[in-house]
Amino acid sequence: MCQEVFQIAMSMDLKSVEMQLALQCAPLITGARISNMLMIDSTDESAMRVILRASGISHFRLAARNEKTAFLLFRRSLLEAYLNNSEALDIRKRDMRIFHSARYYLDSKNATKRI
Repeated sequence: MCQEVFQIAMSMDLKSVEMQLALQCAPLITGARISNMLMIDSTDESAMRVILRASGISHFRLAARNEKTAFLLFRRSLLEAYLNNSEALDIRKRDMRIFHSARYYLDSKNATKRI
């Protein structure tokens, strides 16, 4: 079975934005994680937005350089809930920069409410 899965994967376009989302963001897509970083070719940015539009996953463009773009993908309600729990509150007390950076991503006009 593992050999079959490997052969199927090798026959797929591993550089496609769909495959990159599946490979890099499986824990986010399945609900096992609240957020994930995604690196894709800059030319695939609009395709990624279309794919995520009805998913309930929000995104924020972190940086673009050398034809690559980095995104923070996240489930907004879960991330907001995490930032308001006691562990995150302790982090805020120790290092306010971490909290303000995360809040910036959530509050930014560039972060989508629901793509």
